[in-house]
Amino acid sequence: MMEPFQNSEFRIEKIEINDVLGQKYNSAFYILHSEFVVDVSQLPSGIYFLRVKTDTGISTAKFVKE
Repeated sequence: MMEPFQNSEFRIEKIEINDVLGQKYNSAFYILHSEFVVDVSQLPSGIYFLRVKTDTGISTAKFVKE
């Protein structure tokens, strides 16, 4: 289980990656030089949605893995 990441602006509580069909994928997450990094190298090519839940709300971003 991932420990919540917290900085002075927000606390990350949960991260999900889903494809366009709604299938959930696991991926590595880590902090590098005060930036949150998501390793998607093991995902198959396709369109995905990254959903990040923080203590201030939920944000969703679409990305394409080629």
